[in-house]
Amino acid sequence: AGTGLVYRLLTDAGVHPSDAGLTIAVQAIGSAAVLNALLWMGLVVSIPLRALTHTPGSSSGAPKIAYAAAALVGVLLVGLAGVVVVSVTKGGRRSLRVVRALARRVKFLDEEALVRLVTRVSDQLRLMATNRRLLARAIFWASANWLLDASALWVMLAAFHYHLTPDALLVSYCLANVAAAIPITP
Repeated sequence: AGTGLVYRLLTDAGVHPSDAGLTIAVQAIGSAAVLNALLWMGLVVSIPLRALTHTPGSSSGAPKIAYAAAALVGVLLVGLAGVVVVSVTKGGRRSLRVVRALARRVKFLDEEALVRLVTRVSDQLRLMATNRRLLARAIFWASANWLLDASALWVMLAAFHYHLTPDALLVSYCLANVAAAIPITP
């Protein structure tokens, strides 16, 4: 619902529909990248504190397995996202051939519209990569969005006398949001 509302607000404000869609796509990619970076920072801090040490009274290996699984899934997702972004921004014609081939196999996708969208998104990502100031501002605001949201969760939990350490909060919050972004249902 949020994406639909943003699209409607942008188009109502006079933004061309294709530009509104492009803006939403680039924002979603950047926000997801920042969320995964925050997850990795949380894991880097948390793994030495929690997963590698034995807690007294606990014989279960479940936390260690959970941290290892989260780290492995994160590596795979970040690696896949990196390959996609690099291939789209640097691959040019070859990546567009792959997009065309995939679009032909999915009946409800318009091949030309998808190619135009991928081309425009790659152009915007290239622009972001060359404009360091714009990139820094985008990373700052995306980070502020996720961290302030996680802080609100911490305050809510503290109101019920349940205190999490910052690393545990960040890892659990980021994992929940990454899992929520995975489309399980068709």
